[in-house]
Amino acid sequence: MTTVYLDTSVAITESFLLSPYCDAFFKACGILQYTVVIPEIVLDELRGNYPKKLSEKYASFQKSKKELEKLTAVDTSVASLTDAINFYNNWLDELINKHGIVVVPYPDISPKELVEQSYYLNKPFKDSGEGHKDYIVWKSIVSHLGGENSNHPNFFLTNNTRDFCDSDDIGNHLLHADLSKQIDINAHIPSIYTSIKSAFEIEL
Repeated sequence: MTTVYLDTSVAITESFLLSPYCDAFFKACGILQYTVVIPEIVLDELRGNYPKKLSEKYASFQKSKKELEKLTAVDTSVASLTDAINFYNNWLDELINKHGIVVVPYPDISPKELVEQSYYLNKPFKDSGEGHKDYIVWKSIVSHLGGENSNHPNFFLTNNTRDFCDSDDIGNHLLHADLSKQIDINAHIPSIYTSIKSAFEIEL
């Protein structure tokens, strides 16, 4: 059995999990009985960032729409942003249920721990001390890795290589040493893939 962990960066890159590659990936994981795990904070980040990205694209569309209406009588009406956001939130819930995705709840971390860890500057924190959300993502994954329902080998899908990864001698990404040492069993240390597409093509 295999466990696949998804980070926010990969999910957003794949059109907030709406891409055809995601659909194929989740179906293949189901066929092979791979466990897909998404930390709850990742889902909250998707729900929080989706309206911002949608509003950005909608503003660009409205600008183009005005120019287009000067040139053609084609109907350029579009659904409301509220409807689109509600659709996405419902779709995300259905995706989790449809594919049996495991949602890992927030870890038991105090605000004091977040502040203290940010000054140690270990990964996934940046040199500036930023990275509290990445830290919560990582602690969510570690809590699942150490649980009874975790099956190795493990894969961690993230393209935030600056905060989660090292590189080997030939440039392949691997989990950063600061993070690897938090995992008691070496065989449980996840391999890194920087996209759903690469994980799909190589592993599935």
